Amino acid sequence: MLNAILIKKQKSLGFTLLELLVTIAVIGILSSVSFSMIKEYRKKAYNVVARSAYHAAYLIGVDIFQSFENVKGLDHDLQSEKIFLRKSGELFP
Repeated sequence: MLNAILIKKQKSLGFTLLELLVTIAVIGILSSVSFSMIKEYRKKAYNVVARSAYHAAYLIGVDIFQSFENVKGLDHDLQSEKIFLRKSGELFP
């Protein structure tokens, strides 16, 4: 009996076709899930970069406005504008 088990183990040195197909299917499923997640992460990263650029442009505009505020004698309350933009859901501090 023991000899039969040892002989059977020696003959099965490789993988069966079914085992290989299951392995390939599992790898395919995992790669499709990971590619869809990578796509979402790229989209979120692009949105963060766009918001950052928009915020930088806003800060430059505020800086320019404040530098010319005294020259032209404009009376504008930037603090109330920031509060309004914060309540409306924009990214501004």
